[in-house]
Amino acid sequence: MNLPLSKLRWIVLFVGLTLAVIGLEITIVRSAAFGQGHDWIAMGVIVDLALGIPTLYYFLIIRRLTVPARSLLGIIGLSLTLTALILPTNHQQLVGSLRWTFVILEVGFLGYALIRVNQIIRHYRQLTTKAVDFTANLLKSLDVTLGHSRFNRILVSELSLLRYGLAGWLVPVEKAESDVAFTSHHKSGQATLTVGLVLIGLIETLVVHLLVNRWNPTIAWFATVAGFYGLLFFVADLMATIKRPVLIQTNRIVLRFGLRGYGVIDRQNVEQIRAINNKPERNANTMNGAFLTAPNVLITVQEPVTMRGPMGIQRSVCRIALFIDDKEKFIHELTA
Repeated sequence: MNLPLSKLRWIVLFVGLTLAVIGLEITIVRSAAFGQGHDWIAMGVIVDLALGIPTLYYFLIIRRLTVPARSLLGIIGLSLTLTALILPTNHQQLVGSLRWTFVILEVGFLGYALIRVNQIIRHYRQLTTKAVDFTANLLKSLDVTLGHSRFNRILVSELSLLRYGLAGWLVPVEKAESDVAFTSHHKSGQATLTVGLVLIGLIETLVVHLLVNRWNPTIAWFATVAGFYGLLFFVADLMATIKRPVLIQTNRIVLRFGLRGYGVIDRQNVEQIRAINNKPERNANTMNGAFLTAPNVLITVQEPVTMRGPMGIQRSVCRIALFIDDKEKFIHELTA
């Protein structure tokens, strides 16, 4: 998702000023005046790096882009580390004192985070009594407790990947007794094709590791871990497809496409639902929820609905194509 120019300019300005400050301080540290042992010059370098960069981040990023203030802790930590790397060893005492201040701030933030985690868990448990959906309930809990942000959506995507990828077979089917569930993995061939893709991916990852290892073992292991993490998505998406079927409820339709898509349609908003044999024409108003197969059902709505994808990506569509194992029953339930 592209950032607007009005926001991108603040990021560019922050990066540019930060690099200018770093370059200036390196020049000062390497100058003859600094080598003469003037402590006030070292103090100025520490203030510029350890306090100046976080100040720039606060006014240019947090204030202008409404980024969560807790991200400032990470910038402070990076600034202190950078200060310690630039200053000579005989000027490290004050940097050490600042580090202890940062440690105290981190401990306070950790305590605050633990309180927030407890609130998130309580709110999540309340939501599970109304609807059985891990990702949707977790996202609502984070938004209520921490405030609506892109970070929440990224966190939910990563936690869902680990939940369904590593322990998906232990997760119960996410549906209430009153829900009418419709699966999509029995007749679509998604399970067979996913297993095949994962096996091929494992072989390719092993081959790449052996080839790159001869040149650079560190890069080889980095590429291997990245490859395994990428394959984990296919496993997690398959398990999420199995455990999170499409639901028809009293007043709405809950569309869940593995980890690739989620949306809710008011039943009164459905204009047409029909069986199809091929993928619909690709355009901005159409979403294809089928994976590794052609969709067999197309839902057209009167008013656009918002479909949520991985990492918080959202789009408004008027047509949703999907694959349903028992498409006749699915269409009958919605047209009866």
